[in-house]
This record gives sequence, structure tokens and C-alpha cells, in this order.
Amino acid sequence: MSTHYETLGVEPTAPAEDIKRAYRALVKRWHPDKNPGDPQAEAKIRDINAAWDDLSTPERRASYDLSLTSPAPRRAGPQWSQEQWQAQWQAQRQAQWQAQWQAQAGQMRAVKVSPATALVGGVVLFAVVVPLLALAAVVGVSWLLLKALVNLLGGPPEARRA
Repeated sequence: MSTHYETLGVEPTAPAEDIKRAYRALVKRWHPDKNPGDPQAEAKIRDINAAWDDLSTPERRASYDLSLTSPAPRRAGPQWSQEQWQAQWQAQRQAQWQAQWQAQAGQMRAVKVSPATALVGGVVLFAVVVPLLALAAVVGVSWLLLKALVNLLGGPPEARRA
């Protein structure tokens, strides 16, 4: 397996401009439009694009270079099950949410209500809410009285069915 530097035909110490120049030249040579139906050209262009993706920015290039010198260690022991991965993910999300909640709780402050605002709220309460509650009570009592009157005049419901 070749490295991205070998794919582009440059040295690992090559400056970014040389990498860009090599990438463009290889793309022009191996582009699928210039090589229609050639599976080798398709595979080559995939490798060239992957190399460019990893070497195009200084951060990605540094990460790629680090992976060349010290490959990721393999984890010994049994692999995690999907439930274990999900439990780990949920624990991390819960910790993030808790941290965000605590940060937001520190930013909250008490709201001060002016006397004028409190007065307007009280007027609205007594002018709108209390009359509506009184109306609901009157309707409820009227319904009960009407039912009692119908039962009194018409007899019990069992007698009316016969």
C-alpha cells in the first residue's frame, strides 16, 4: 500500500505548492472524461482525490503525517457491543446537557417587575379572569338546577322510558 505522497509523486517534505501542482497534473491526466470506461483511471482518480483530501490543508496533512509515524494502537480484548456504545454515547450526551444547563443557569437573573406592570397584571386578572370564572360557575349551577327541574316534572328517568 502506497502513501498519499507516493500517489501524488512528491516527497513527504514537499511544500504545499508542489503538492497542489502534482495533484492538478494527475487529475488532468487521469480524469474519467479523458479516460472513459477505463476502470484503472477511475481507481487512480479515487486515490488521487483521497490523497489531496488528506494533504490539502496543513491540519489534515499534519494529522496524516502523524498517522504515518505512529499508527493508531489496536485495542486488545473484546469489542464493545452496540448497547455498550449506545450507553457510552448517552452518558456523554447527558454530561454535555448537564454542563450546558449549568452554564445557562449561571447566566439567569431574576426579573424585576415594576409597580405599574404589577398593577396592569392585577387589573387584567380581575377584569377578565375573575368574570370568566364566575360565568363558568353560574353555567354549572344553572345546569344542575335544570336537571333537577326536569327530573321533578318528568319523574325519574326509569319512569320516562316505559
